[in-house]
Amino acid sequence: MNPNTLTEQLSLFLDVLETGSFSAAARRHPLTPSAVARRIDSLESSVGSRLFQRSTHAVL
Repeated sequence: MNPNTLTEQLSLFLDVLETGSFSAAARRHPLTPSAVARRIDSLESSVGSRLFQRSTHAVL
């Protein structure tokens, strides 16, 4: 994995963790909420585990 990609994914992970939503994390980056979700999905695939529980209103 590209170190820059991992750094971006970890930054997004921390922002989602802090804000509780992909939309709020996306506002901190030049990304759409769906792009944030795809990057988090990729990070989860890399570590082999779900990092967040998703609901229609938030991520936990």
